[in-house]
Amino acid sequence: MRESIWGNPLPEAISTTTVEGYNNKIRQRISRFWRKTASFTKKITAYIGALNTFQFMSNFIDAKKGTTPAMREGITDHVWTWREFLTYSIQL
Repeated sequence: MRESIWGNPLPEAISTTTVEGYNNKIRQRISRFWRKTASFTKKITAYIGALNTFQFMSNFIDAKKGTTPAMREGITDHVWTWREFLTYSIQL
């Protein structure tokens, strides 16, 4: 849940745990961000592709309590499968 904070919040009300938790989730699931020697990538496009795939998985496939962030935002009405993701065609 996002909450906009305007003005001067109290220092004790500021927390970075959500951002730190998300960064930890990225490091755990994408080996390219964990150690250079474990999974080295030469091109920035490979990093971008891995991060985009992770972002989609996190928002559309990884359901917590039967719902995904994309479902809560009204972007989709169901939990996606990898097959659906890999075969999806954008109509232009």
